[in-house]
Amino acid sequence: MIEVLEATHVAEARRYAARVGDGLGFDEAALAQIKMVASEMASNLIKHGGGGVFLAQPLPGARGAGLELLALDRGHGMQEVTRCLTDGYSTAGTLGLGLGTIVRQSGLAEIYTRPEAGTAVVAHFFRPEAARTPHGPDCGAVCVPKPGQDACGDAWALRHEHGISWLLVTDGLGHGPLAASASQAALDAFFGWRPTRPSDGLAVLHQALRGTRGAVAGLVALEHASGTLRYAGVGNIATHLCQDDACRSVLSYDGTLGYQVRSIREHSYQIAEGGLVVMHSDGLSSRWNLTQRPGLFSAHPALVAGCLYLDYTRDTDDATVVVLRRTS
Repeated sequence: MIEVLEATHVAEARRYAARVGDGLGFDEAALAQIKMVASEMASNLIKHGGGGVFLAQPLPGARGAGLELLALDRGHGMQEVTRCLTDGYSTAGTLGLGLGTIVRQSGLAEIYTRPEAGTAVVAHFFRPEAARTPHGPDCGAVCVPKPGQDACGDAWALRHEHGISWLLVTDGLGHGPLAASASQAALDAFFGWRPTRPSDGLAVLHQALRGTRGAVAGLVALEHASGTLRYAGVGNIATHLCQDDACRSVLSYDGTLGYQVRSIREHSYQIAEGGLVVMHSDGLSSRWNLTQRPGLFSAHPALVAGCLYLDYTRDTDDATVVVLRRTS
């Protein structure tokens, strides 16, 4: 993630997006589109948002098949989104082609905005030789290191197999390279594990993290067809089920994976069609509230995660927030 606060940062955002896209194997033609959209998104942060943040990352759950760009600001927002998407309409004295370009050049684009509450824009790009899974999970995330740090001690991962989404969020103790190493060990164990139950998964992670700094983690198994959600958590990864803007927390237990875990217990819940699973590390304040942003609940999960990060992040630690929607 980079801050976009002045005109020179637009080129930095463009290079950043192209670098991530190149690492995912996009060809030159696709990279040109990615750079064009990144420039428009970053420019809008300055023109209309008074500055903001820009993120480029692999598309969640797409196994390298896609790229996600996310732009967030706390500006004045847009009064009429439909008019703003029309070529030639501008409130900043420009040609008025920015938002239209983002929509046309992206495989998916969505905007969340409210007057005087800022704007969030997400754009997806898909590699043609690795098409998006038609019924894949609807998920979005922000995962960034503590300000001033290069390594992020938080991590998350998503697997979608046989109609079940397996979502892991982990936070290595402290921050910096040693915390990042612990979280990476958790991810390696997660992807090497054959999914059975969330409690079994955390037991595998507990053994894999011995010899590291240790970590806390939460593991969700969401069966989309039935709405059954199974969860196991060790430590302070916060997990909530949100339906119709009302959110309830799920149970987690004290301990540190790799060190001391008294018990790993699993609980089962039901979540309605369209409901959200929100998981985050303690880099996000526990006092978040979706109702503070009307209409955010129904927005793309990447926009939900982005707005929660923007509104409730702390500057004292790494921060991760992941949002998964139940779809049939």
